[in-house]
Amino acid sequence: MGEAKKRRLRAALERGMGEMHAEGQGVWQMHLFNLEGVIELAVKTAGGDACAGRVLSVLDDVVKNIHAVSNTDLPMLCMTCENTLTPDAMPEVWVVVHASRDDPKICVANGVCSQCCERHEFDMAKLGESVTNQYRQAMIPDLRVLSPFSKPGHA
Repeated sequence: MGEAKKRRLRAALERGMGEMHAEGQGVWQMHLFNLEGVIELAVKTAGGDACAGRVLSVLDDVVKNIHAVSNTDLPMLCMTCENTLTPDAMPEVWVVVHASRDDPKICVANGVCSQCCERHEFDMAKLGESVTNQYRQAMIPDLRVLSPFSKPGHA
């Protein structure tokens, strides 16, 4: 891949992350979905959940992108390693990051390959830590994980 193409892709990624950062004022949510989770999103979407529908639409776009770029010099890679994601080697787990607000408009989605899922024993907490570390190394060195908020009325 040429240096100019790498710079354009990096600039586009930084622009998208900047827009998401502005939307959530620096606070994001990260969700990991295995096949069961994607099915739950589809059920919620069918029930009228617009947010679930947007996330499912983003995942559909990622699948289309994997197909579109699989035979190019810029294939999609696993979020936690250098394995190439292809139509024959689709992600085992999907990672979706969006602004922490009730109705996010911008989100970023990536996939985690089956080898990484096996290495982490298909444990979503371990996978979440690995993905968080990748975001720290690649883009956000001061990324911190916050404890989930308590429900109203609970301490």
